[in-house]
Amino acid sequence: MKKPGKFFIKLILWGIGLSFFLFFAGIIGILIVYDYYSENLPAISSLKDYKPPVISTVYSDNNQVIAEFFKERRIVIPLSQMPPLLIKAFVAAEDSRFYEHK
Repeated sequence: MKKPGKFFIKLILWGIGLSFFLFFAGIIGILIVYDYYSENLPAISSLKDYKPPVISTVYSDNNQVIAEFFKERRIVIPLSQMPPLLIKAFVAAEDSRFYEHK
């Protein structure tokens, strides 16, 4: 006659083994997804030397604009020339508690 306790011990051991398997399979899955999505990201160090594409302007002899060439029409201005309301809007959209952080 079989002891009823052996079945429960076997069931618990299977549950523990399955839990470990699922845990490690989840970790491997997360690493694969991270590797897939981070493949095309630029290095963080490239942010120090960020140079956005700007407009190339062609002038005539009398200093009038003839043409402008660009992929993205960006006009780079210093932070001091941006309206304070625009800065507050960006901060509010990104992190509403920005000024509360340490």
